[in-house]
Amino acid sequence: MEQDYSFPPNLSEPPNTEYEEVTGAPNDGGEVEVEENSESLSNVEESQQVRSEPEVDEAPSSIVRQEGNPVNSHASVSHPAGVKVTSSGRVSKKPKYYGDETFLIRLAIVFHISLKKGIAKYGDRASEAATKELAQMVVYKVWSQITRKDLAKVNWASVINCFMFLKEKYKPDGTFDKLKMRLVAGGNGQERLDYDDVSSPTVLLTTVFIILAIVMMLEYFVVTADIAGAYLNARLKNKNLFMRIDPTLAAILVKLDSSYKDCLLSDGSLIVRLEKALYGCIESAKLWYELLAKTLMEYGLQKSSYDPCLFFDLSMEIYVTIYVDDLLIAAKSEERVRDLLKHLEIKFKTITVNEGSVISYLGMSFHLDRVKRQSKVTMDKYVEDVLQICEVNGNAMTSAHRFILYRSGFSIVG
Repeated sequence: MEQDYSFPPNLSEPPNTEYEEVTGAPNDGGEVEVEENSESLSNVEESQQVRSEPEVDEAPSSIVRQEGNPVNSHASVSHPAGVKVTSSGRVSKKPKYYGDETFLIRLAIVFHISLKKGIAKYGDRASEAATKELAQMVVYKVWSQITRKDLAKVNWASVINCFMFLKEKYKPDGTFDKLKMRLVAGGNGQERLDYDDVSSPTVLLTTVFIILAIVMMLEYFVVTADIAGAYLNARLKNKNLFMRIDPTLAAILVKLDSSYKDCLLSDGSLIVRLEKALYGCIESAKLWYELLAKTLMEYGLQKSSYDPCLFFDLSMEIYVTIYVDDLLIAAKSEERVRDLLKHLEIKFKTITVNEGSVISYLGMSFHLDRVKRQSKVTMDKYVEDVLQICEVNGNAMTSAHRFILYRSGFSIVG
Protein backbone atom coordinates (compact mmCIF):
# COMPACT_ATOMS: atom_id res chain seq x y z
CA MET A 1 0.00 0.00 0.00
CA GLU A 2 1.48 3.33 -1.09
CA GLN A 3 1.95 5.85 1.68
CA ASP A 4 0.23 9.21 1.22
CA TYR A 5 2.71 12.07 1.74
CA SER A 6 0.09 14.76 1.81
CA PHE A 7 0.34 18.16 3.36
CA PRO A 8 -0.13 17.81 7.18
CA PRO A 9 -3.58 18.89 8.39
CA ASN A 10 -2.17 21.04 11.21
CA LEU A 11 -0.37 23.25 8.72
CA SER A 12 -2.16 25.85 6.60
CA GLU A 13 -3.19 24.53 3.20
CA PRO A 14 -1.48 25.83 0.03
CA PRO A 15 -2.94 29.18 -0.96
CA ASN A 16 -5.49 29.48 -3.75
CA THR A 17 -4.26 31.07 -6.95
CA GLU A 18 -7.40 32.56 -8.49
CA TYR A 19 -9.32 35.56 -7.24
CA GLU A 20 -12.18 37.43 -8.81
CA GLU A 21 -12.21 40.38 -6.47
CA VAL A 22 -9.97 42.34 -4.15
CA THR A 23 -9.07 40.16 -1.17
CA GLY A 24 -6.40 39.92 1.45
CA ALA A 25 -5.55 36.33 0.56
CA PRO A 26 -2.12 35.33 -0.77
CA ASN A 27 -1.62 34.26 -4.37
CA ASP A 28 0.57 31.48 -5.70
CA GLY A 29 3.65 33.30 -4.45
CA GLY A 30 2.17 33.81 -1.02
CA GLU A 31 1.70 37.58 -1.13
CA VAL A 32 -1.39 39.69 -1.27
CA GLU A 33 -2.56 40.12 -4.82
CA VAL A 34 -4.69 43.03 -5.95
CA GLU A 35 -6.58 43.20 -9.20
CA GLU A 36 -5.62 46.35 -11.08
CA ASN A 37 -8.96 47.60 -12.34
CA SER A 38 -11.21 50.49 -11.55
CA GLU A 39 -14.13 48.19 -10.72
CA SER A 40 -12.20 46.66 -7.82
CA LEU A 41 -11.23 50.08 -6.48
CA SER A 42 -14.81 51.31 -6.72
CA ASN A 43 -16.01 48.24 -4.82
CA VAL A 44 -13.63 49.13 -1.99
CA GLU A 45 -14.88 52.71 -1.93
CA GLU A 46 -18.48 51.49 -1.75
CA SER A 47 -17.61 49.06 1.03
CA GLN A 48 -16.21 51.95 3.05
CA GLN A 49 -19.57 53.67 2.88
CA VAL A 50 -21.51 50.53 3.82
CA ARG A 51 -19.71 50.31 7.16
CA SER A 52 -21.88 52.80 9.04
CA GLU A 53 -23.72 53.04 12.30
CA PRO A 54 -27.44 52.10 12.69
CA GLU A 55 -30.00 54.05 10.68
CA VAL A 56 -30.12 57.66 11.84
CA ASP A 57 -33.89 57.56 12.36
CA GLU A 58 -33.52 54.70 14.84
CA ALA A 59 -31.92 54.83 18.25
CA PRO A 60 -28.62 52.96 18.56
CA SER A 61 -28.98 49.53 20.17
CA SER A 62 -27.09 50.72 23.24
CA ILE A 63 -29.80 53.33 23.93
CA VAL A 64 -32.95 52.01 25.65
CA ARG A 65 -36.15 53.94 24.94
CA GLN A 66 -38.04 54.55 28.16
CA GLU A 67 -41.26 56.43 28.52
CA GLY A 68 -40.59 60.00 29.54
CA ASN A 69 -36.82 59.75 29.06
CA PRO A 70 -35.33 61.55 26.09
CA VAL A 71 -33.27 59.52 23.63
CA ASN A 72 -29.82 60.72 22.49
CA SER A 73 -30.63 63.93 20.64
CA HIS A 74 -28.02 63.29 17.95
CA ALA A 75 -29.72 60.07 16.84
CA SER A 76 -32.65 61.87 15.27
CA VAL A 77 -30.50 64.23 13.18
CA SER A 78 -30.63 63.34 9.48
CA HIS A 79 -27.52 63.29 7.30
CA PRO A 80 -27.00 63.05 3.53
CA ALA A 81 -26.89 59.56 2.10
CA GLY A 82 -23.49 57.91 2.27
CA VAL A 83 -22.26 59.93 5.25
CA LYS A 84 -20.82 57.77 8.06
CA VAL A 85 -22.17 58.64 11.50
CA THR A 86 -20.83 57.51 14.88
CA SER A 87 -23.06 56.17 17.67
CA SER A 88 -23.07 59.64 19.23
CA GLY A 89 -24.31 61.19 15.99
CA ARG A 90 -21.06 62.82 14.89
CA VAL A 91 -20.03 62.70 11.25
CA SER A 92 -17.04 60.39 10.84
CA LYS A 93 -14.26 61.87 8.72
CA LYS A 94 -11.53 59.67 7.33
CA PRO A 95 -7.99 60.83 6.45
CA LYS A 96 -7.42 61.55 2.80
CA TYR A 97 -4.76 58.88 2.36
CA TYR A 98 -3.57 56.80 5.29
CA GLY A 99 -7.04 55.74 6.39
CA ASP A 100 -8.13 55.15 2.83
CA GLU A 101 -8.14 51.49 1.78
CA THR A 102 -8.20 52.57 -1.85
CA PHE A 103 -4.86 54.32 -1.31
CA LEU A 104 -3.38 51.24 0.35
CA ILE A 105 -4.48 49.10 -2.59
CA ARG A 106 -2.88 51.53 -5.04
CA LEU A 107 0.27 51.37 -2.92
CA ALA A 108 0.30 47.57 -3.23
CA ILE A 109 -0.19 47.81 -6.98
CA VAL A 110 2.78 50.17 -7.37
CA PHE A 111 5.27 48.32 -5.17
CA HIS A 112 4.35 44.60 -5.27
CA ILE A 113 4.23 42.27 -8.23
CA SER A 114 3.53 38.60 -7.59
CA LEU A 115 5.33 35.78 -9.36
CA LYS A 116 2.19 35.04 -11.36
CA LYS A 117 1.68 38.64 -12.50
CA GLY A 118 5.39 39.13 -13.05
CA ILE A 119 5.50 36.23 -15.51
CA ALA A 120 2.31 37.49 -17.20
CA LYS A 121 3.85 40.96 -17.59
CA TYR A 122 7.47 40.15 -18.43
CA GLY A 123 7.26 36.56 -19.72
CA ASP A 124 10.58 34.77 -20.04
CA ARG A 125 12.48 37.60 -18.34
CA ALA A 126 10.50 37.07 -15.13
CA SER A 127 10.84 33.28 -15.35
CA GLU A 128 14.59 33.63 -15.78
CA ALA A 129 14.75 35.95 -12.77
CA ALA A 130 12.84 33.41 -10.66
CA THR A 131 15.16 30.60 -11.77
CA LYS A 132 18.20 32.75 -11.01
CA GLU A 133 16.93 33.50 -7.49
CA LEU A 134 16.32 29.82 -6.71
CA ALA A 135 19.67 28.85 -8.24
CA GLN A 136 21.28 31.28 -5.80
CA MET A 137 19.55 29.47 -2.93
CA VAL A 138 21.05 26.19 -4.12
CA VAL A 139 24.56 27.67 -4.52
CA TYR A 140 24.51 29.25 -1.06
CA LYS A 141 23.05 26.04 0.44
CA VAL A 142 20.29 28.01 2.11
CA TRP A 143 18.44 24.84 3.06
CA SER A 144 18.86 21.11 3.24
CA GLN A 145 16.44 18.66 1.65
CA ILE A 146 13.90 16.67 3.65
CA THR A 147 13.11 13.40 1.90
CA ARG A 148 9.71 11.75 2.25
CA LYS A 149 11.07 9.11 4.61
CA ASP A 150 12.44 11.84 6.90
CA LEU A 151 9.12 13.67 7.21
CA ALA A 152 8.47 11.99 10.55
CA LYS A 153 11.38 13.97 12.00
CA VAL A 154 9.84 17.31 10.99
CA ASN A 155 8.46 19.52 13.73
CA TRP A 156 5.33 20.62 11.87
CA ALA A 157 4.65 23.40 14.37
CA SER A 158 7.83 25.14 13.20
CA VAL A 159 7.10 24.91 9.45
CA ILE A 160 6.70 28.31 7.83
CA ASN A 161 5.65 29.27 4.31
CA CYS A 162 7.56 31.33 1.75
CA PHE A 163 6.68 33.44 -1.25
CA MET A 164 8.41 35.07 -4.19
CA PHE A 165 7.75 38.52 -5.59
CA LEU A 166 9.11 40.57 -8.44
CA LYS A 167 10.98 43.80 -7.84
CA GLU A 168 11.37 46.32 -10.63
CA LYS A 169 14.66 47.94 -9.65
CA TYR A 170 15.34 51.51 -10.71
CA LYS A 171 18.37 53.73 -10.33
CA PRO A 172 17.97 56.85 -8.17
CA ASP A 173 17.72 58.99 -11.32
CA GLY A 174 14.58 57.07 -12.36
CA THR A 175 16.09 54.94 -15.13
CA PHE A 176 15.25 51.23 -15.17
CA ASP A 177 17.98 48.98 -13.76
CA LYS A 178 16.84 45.33 -13.74
CA LEU A 179 14.19 42.80 -12.75
CA LYS A 180 14.83 41.09 -9.45
CA MET A 181 12.92 38.15 -7.99
CA ARG A 182 13.11 37.83 -4.22
CA LEU A 183 12.30 34.68 -2.23
CA VAL A 184 11.07 35.61 1.26
CA ALA A 185 10.37 33.35 4.21
CA GLY A 186 7.13 33.79 6.15
CA GLY A 187 8.77 34.94 9.36
CA ASN A 188 5.36 35.87 10.74
CA GLY A 189 4.91 32.13 11.36
CA GLN A 190 7.91 31.99 13.72
CA GLU A 191 7.51 32.09 17.49
CA ARG A 192 9.03 35.41 18.55
CA LEU A 193 9.26 34.35 22.19
CA ASP A 194 12.04 31.97 21.15
CA TYR A 195 14.31 34.92 20.30
CA ASP A 196 15.70 37.47 22.76
CA ASP A 197 16.71 40.34 20.46
CA VAL A 198 16.30 40.42 16.70
CA SER A 199 16.80 44.15 16.12
CA SER A 200 19.42 45.24 13.61
CA PRO A 201 20.74 48.81 13.22
CA THR A 202 21.01 50.83 10.01
CA VAL A 203 23.24 53.83 9.42
CA LEU A 204 21.99 57.25 10.47
CA LEU A 205 21.38 59.67 7.61
CA THR A 206 23.34 62.28 9.59
CA THR A 207 26.36 59.97 9.53
CA VAL A 208 26.12 59.54 5.76
CA PHE A 209 26.06 63.30 5.19
CA ILE A 210 29.00 63.86 7.59
CA ILE A 211 31.09 61.30 5.69
CA LEU A 212 30.05 62.96 2.43
CA ALA A 213 31.25 66.32 3.80
CA ILE A 214 34.60 64.74 4.77
CA VAL A 215 34.90 63.28 1.27
CA MET A 216 34.47 66.71 -0.34
CA MET A 217 36.59 68.71 2.14
CA LEU A 218 39.53 66.29 2.38
CA GLU A 219 39.27 64.99 -1.22
CA TYR A 220 38.72 61.36 -0.24
CA PHE A 221 38.15 58.62 -2.79
CA VAL A 222 34.63 57.22 -2.40
CA VAL A 223 32.62 54.28 -3.75
CA THR A 224 29.42 52.47 -2.88
CA ALA A 225 29.21 48.68 -2.83
CA ASP A 226 26.33 46.22 -2.84
CA ILE A 227 26.86 42.68 -1.51
CA ALA A 228 24.85 40.13 -3.49
CA GLY A 229 22.76 37.63 -1.50
CA ALA A 230 23.91 39.28 1.71
CA TYR A 231 21.71 37.49 4.26
CA LEU A 232 22.47 34.13 2.69
CA ASN A 233 26.04 34.33 3.99
CA ALA A 234 24.88 34.16 7.62
CA ARG A 235 24.05 30.86 9.31
CA LEU A 236 20.89 30.37 11.36
CA LYS A 237 21.34 29.48 15.01
CA ASN A 238 17.96 27.73 15.09
CA LYS A 239 18.50 24.27 13.58
CA ASN A 240 14.84 23.27 13.74
CA LEU A 241 13.23 25.79 11.39
CA PHE A 242 11.44 24.17 8.46
CA MET A 243 9.92 25.84 5.40
CA ARG A 244 7.33 24.78 2.83
CA ILE A 245 8.04 25.63 -0.82
CA ASP A 246 4.89 25.77 -2.97
CA PRO A 247 4.44 23.56 -6.08
CA THR A 248 5.26 26.35 -8.58
CA LEU A 249 8.66 27.05 -7.04
CA ALA A 250 9.25 23.36 -6.29
CA ALA A 251 8.88 22.58 -10.01
CA ILE A 252 11.65 25.08 -10.82
CA LEU A 253 13.90 23.52 -8.17
CA VAL A 254 13.39 20.06 -9.67
CA LYS A 255 14.62 21.43 -13.03
CA LEU A 256 17.70 22.89 -11.31
CA ASP A 257 18.41 19.75 -9.28
CA SER A 258 16.64 16.46 -10.05
CA SER A 259 17.30 15.15 -6.54
CA TYR A 260 14.43 17.35 -5.30
CA LYS A 261 12.02 15.05 -7.15
CA ASP A 262 12.38 12.44 -4.39
CA CYS A 263 11.32 15.03 -1.81
CA LEU A 264 8.06 16.17 -3.43
CA LEU A 265 4.85 15.78 -1.43
CA SER A 266 1.61 14.60 -3.05
CA ASP A 267 0.53 18.20 -3.75
CA GLY A 268 3.85 18.97 -5.47
CA SER A 269 5.28 21.08 -2.63
CA LEU A 270 8.53 20.62 -0.70
CA ILE A 271 9.56 20.77 2.95
CA VAL A 272 13.15 21.92 3.62
CA ARG A 273 15.23 22.65 6.71
CA LEU A 274 16.56 26.22 6.69
CA GLU A 275 20.31 26.52 7.25
CA LYS A 276 21.00 30.14 6.27
CA ALA A 277 19.42 33.50 7.15
CA LEU A 278 16.82 33.71 4.38
CA TYR A 279 15.10 37.05 3.88
CA GLY A 280 11.94 37.20 5.98
CA CYS A 281 13.14 35.16 8.95
CA ILE A 282 12.89 37.34 12.03
CA GLU A 283 16.52 36.86 13.07
CA SER A 284 18.09 37.22 9.59
CA ALA A 285 18.82 40.96 9.69
CA LYS A 286 20.66 40.75 13.01
CA LEU A 287 22.68 37.68 12.00
CA TRP A 288 23.78 39.41 8.79
CA TYR A 289 24.74 42.62 10.63
CA GLU A 290 26.83 40.66 13.14
CA LEU A 291 28.64 38.82 10.33
CA LEU A 292 29.38 41.99 8.32
CA ALA A 293 30.50 43.89 11.44
CA LYS A 294 32.83 41.01 12.38
CA THR A 295 34.30 40.99 8.84
CA LEU A 296 35.01 44.75 8.91
CA MET A 297 36.61 44.54 12.36
CA GLU A 298 38.77 41.62 11.19
CA TYR A 299 40.13 44.02 8.58
CA GLY A 300 41.18 46.38 11.37
CA LEU A 301 38.29 48.81 11.56
CA GLN A 302 36.55 49.78 14.78
CA LYS A 303 32.86 50.38 15.39
CA SER A 304 31.76 53.91 16.23
CA SER A 305 30.20 54.43 19.66
CA TYR A 306 28.02 57.12 18.08
CA ASP A 307 26.62 55.01 15.21
CA PRO A 308 26.92 51.16 15.23
CA CYS A 309 26.82 51.22 11.42
CA LEU A 310 29.90 53.42 11.07
CA PHE A 311 33.29 51.67 10.98
CA PHE A 312 36.58 53.53 10.68
CA ASP A 313 40.30 53.64 11.29
CA LEU A 314 42.00 57.02 11.65
CA SER A 315 45.49 55.69 10.94
CA MET A 316 44.32 54.11 7.66
CA GLU A 317 42.13 57.19 7.00
CA ILE A 318 39.11 55.13 5.99
CA TYR A 319 35.38 55.27 6.82
CA VAL A 320 32.67 52.71 6.05
CA THR A 321 28.92 53.06 6.59
CA ILE A 322 26.56 50.11 6.21
CA TYR A 323 22.84 49.94 5.50
CA VAL A 324 21.98 46.23 5.39
CA ASP A 325 23.95 45.13 2.29
CA ASP A 326 24.79 48.61 0.94
CA LEU A 327 28.17 50.07 1.88
CA LEU A 328 29.62 53.57 1.49
CA ILE A 329 33.43 53.40 1.57
CA ALA A 330 35.59 56.54 1.71
CA ALA A 331 39.36 56.71 2.18
CA LYS A 332 42.24 59.08 1.61
CA SER A 333 43.79 56.72 -0.95
CA GLU A 334 42.12 54.71 -3.69
CA GLU A 335 44.45 51.79 -2.91
CA ARG A 336 42.99 51.50 0.60
CA VAL A 337 39.45 51.30 -0.80
CA ARG A 338 40.49 48.64 -3.34
CA ASP A 339 42.20 46.61 -0.62
CA LEU A 340 39.08 46.60 1.57
CA LEU A 341 36.91 45.60 -1.41
CA LYS A 342 39.26 42.69 -2.07
CA HIS A 343 38.91 41.60 1.58
CA LEU A 344 35.11 41.70 1.28
CA GLU A 345 35.10 39.78 -2.03
CA ILE A 346 37.06 36.93 -0.45
CA LYS A 347 34.39 36.63 2.24
CA PHE A 348 31.21 37.39 0.28
CA LYS A 349 32.10 36.52 -3.33
CA THR A 350 29.94 38.85 -5.45
CA ILE A 351 30.09 42.62 -4.86
CA THR A 352 28.83 45.36 -7.20
CA VAL A 353 30.81 48.60 -6.98
CA ASN A 354 29.60 52.04 -8.04
CA GLU A 355 32.08 54.91 -8.45
CA GLY A 356 32.58 58.12 -10.42
CA SER A 357 31.35 61.72 -10.26
CA VAL A 358 27.80 60.48 -9.52
CA ILE A 359 27.35 57.66 -7.02
CA SER A 360 24.12 56.07 -5.76
CA TYR A 361 23.39 55.21 -2.13
CA LEU A 362 20.11 54.55 -0.27
CA GLY A 363 17.97 55.78 -3.15
CA MET A 364 19.95 59.01 -3.40
CA SER A 365 22.31 60.24 -6.10
CA PHE A 366 25.38 62.12 -4.91
CA HIS A 367 26.70 64.49 -7.57
CA LEU A 368 30.33 65.16 -6.60
CA ASP A 369 31.94 68.37 -7.86
CA ARG A 370 35.63 67.97 -7.01
CA VAL A 371 36.53 71.42 -8.37
CA LYS A 372 34.07 73.35 -6.19
CA ARG A 373 34.37 70.77 -3.38
CA GLN A 374 30.64 70.45 -3.04
CA SER A 375 27.99 67.78 -3.54
CA LYS A 376 24.38 67.84 -4.66
CA VAL A 377 21.91 65.20 -3.51
CA THR A 378 18.93 64.22 -5.69
CA MET A 379 16.15 61.61 -5.34
CA ASP A 380 14.29 61.89 -8.65
CA LYS A 381 12.79 58.38 -8.68
CA TYR A 382 11.55 58.63 -5.10
CA VAL A 383 9.91 61.99 -5.74
CA GLU A 384 8.20 60.66 -8.89
CA ASP A 385 6.85 57.63 -6.97
CA VAL A 386 5.42 59.79 -4.18
CA LEU A 387 3.73 62.12 -6.68
CA GLN A 388 2.26 59.13 -8.54
CA ILE A 389 0.93 57.46 -5.40
CA CYS A 390 -0.58 60.65 -4.01
CA GLU A 391 -1.91 61.66 -7.45
CA VAL A 392 -0.35 65.10 -7.28
CA ASN A 393 -0.63 67.21 -10.43
CA GLY A 394 0.67 70.72 -11.05
CA ASN A 395 3.04 72.59 -8.76
CA ALA A 396 3.07 75.28 -6.10
CA MET A 397 5.59 77.58 -4.47
CA THR A 398 5.96 77.94 -0.70
CA SER A 399 6.68 81.20 1.10
CA ALA A 400 10.20 79.96 1.81
CA HIS A 401 10.84 79.42 -1.91
CA ARG A 402 9.52 82.88 -2.73
CA PHE A 403 11.76 84.45 -0.09
CA ILE A 404 14.88 82.60 -1.29
CA LEU A 405 14.24 83.53 -4.92
CA TYR A 406 13.53 87.14 -3.96
CA ARG A 407 16.79 87.41 -1.95
CA SER A 408 18.63 85.83 -4.88
CA GLY A 409 17.46 88.57 -7.24
CA PHE A 410 14.85 86.64 -9.19
CA SER A 411 11.58 88.28 -10.20
CA ILE A 412 8.50 86.44 -8.97
CA VAL A 413 5.34 86.39 -11.05
CA GLY A 414 2.04 85.53 -9.38
